[in-house]
Amino acid sequence: SLKAGLTVSGSYGPSIEFTASADFALNTSIEQATKVATDYSKEVTNRATSRVFERRREERILKTIEVFEEKNTHGVDNKAGADNVIGQYQWLEKVYEAQIFNYGKRMLFDIMLPEPAAFWLYAVSSAPPPGNNLVKPPPFTLTPADLNEWNYMPYVAKYQVSGVTPPPDPYITVAKTFDGRGTQDNGVTKTAEIPVSTGYRAIAGTVTLWYARWSGGSVDMGFGGNMHRSSDNDFWYVALGNEEGTVAFEAKTWKAADFIIGVEVQCQRTQGALDDWKLKTHAAIMQAYLKMLRDYEEQLAALQVQAAQEVQGRNPDENARLIRVEIKKGATSVFTAQQFDAFGAITTSTQGYPQPDLTVLADQGRYIRFFEQALDWEQMMFFFYPYFWGRKYNWPNRALLQDVDPLFADFIRAGSARVVLAVRPGFEHAIAHFLDTGEIWDGGDLPPITSPLYVSIIEEIRERDAAPGTEVAQGDPWDVRLPTTLIKLRPEASLPAWQKNAQGEWVPV
Repeated sequence: SLKAGLTVSGSYGPSIEFTASADFALNTSIEQATKVATDYSKEVTNRATSRVFERRREERILKTIEVFEEKNTHGVDNKAGADNVIGQYQWLEKVYEAQIFNYGKRMLFDIMLPEPAAFWLYAVSSAPPPGNNLVKPPPFTLTPADLNEWNYMPYVAKYQVSGVTPPPDPYITVAKTFDGRGTQDNGVTKTAEIPVSTGYRAIAGTVTLWYARWSGGSVDMGFGGNMHRSSDNDFWYVALGNEEGTVAFEAKTWKAADFIIGVEVQCQRTQGALDDWKLKTHAAIMQAYLKMLRDYEEQLAALQVQAAQEVQGRNPDENARLIRVEIKKGATSVFTAQQFDAFGAITTSTQGYPQPDLTVLADQGRYIRFFEQALDWEQMMFFFYPYFWGRKYNWPNRALLQDVDPLFADFIRAGSARVVLAVRPGFEHAIAHFLDTGEIWDGGDLPPITSPLYVSIIEEIRERDAAPGTEVAQGDPWDVRLPTTLIKLRPEASLPAWQKNAQGEWVPV
């Protein structure tokens, strides 16, 4: 039994007390009983005949009970405080610095993009829930009567059952032998109780007799209530009466010298023994299944708790990158009048591995490079319009979407977006040629390194990383304040006061 906890209590004032406690209790009890019943039968001796019979029964019971109790109590402890505890929640705003830059004259395209976050929201809703990679064990629905000698092994393997014994054999044989020596005037008597194993019944028996005799000699035998006299070497088959426990055998010789008697008993498994095996095997499989199910549920619960405790939201820079990628995808689709259905230069090898499809790689590569370089994506501008410009049946969902990043919240709620694309200097003629003919690179091959249309990969990396260029700032920067869903707990007792500083910004007093 294990219990761990923390309790803190206190009070302030004459009549108010607060208690904060967190307890965790674990009770585990294991009860194991082993019963061994051993019976030794008495030794029976009759004229140099002896018998020892042993019956042994072993039973083991293992019971495990696990009880978990978790108790959480929330309160305020001001025991060491000299004054009242006061807290105020204050909404936080995010402040951006905005600045206009002049990049020179550019060819611009102004397009509208419906629901820019549609695919992202679909991908999020389709993401697997926590614990999706866990495999729930299939239910074990068989009853003890459904188990048999041929179908239990797959369940033992499936649920990783240990300690299962194979079913008792349908038939077994037990045997006993006698030998002795008589005289012409005196006979010999042999008696025995032949043991029949627990869970079996005697259905038949055989007796093999060999002996040397004087004239008129014989051997009288009794076997499970049957009588037989042999006047010579003999083989005797007997149908027994389903005896359980023991089968009696007697033999008496007359005018017999040396003799040997062999007795065999054919035993058949009882239905009770098979039913007992079914019950034990079913219980073992059920316990293994319940353990696997309990382990699965505990792992799933732990993953769900972990997911619920993760920090909400993402880094604002990561959000900005995600927004630009989604807008770029939608704008490219609108600009080129295609849905990316023809892309994907990957095929499958004969071994089942993914590999480049060389037959389409060249054409797709030329197309991708043209639109990645001809349009100045880093100078792309966009503005989001409210949710009601999107599909009407999505209004209830889109209107309630929130995020700690206000810009990202506008993105996922947007019903439409205005996007302005700038053409990279030097590509104006190539873009115009594409709009007129649908041909890239003016219908020719990729530009060589000496061509004005050639864009160095270093330049692409600098633009992706927003490295400073030849842009010229226009006017003074200004602050853009956006509301967020974040709050801060202020320990002050008075309401906040604000005043303007020398730069004209509102700051707390």
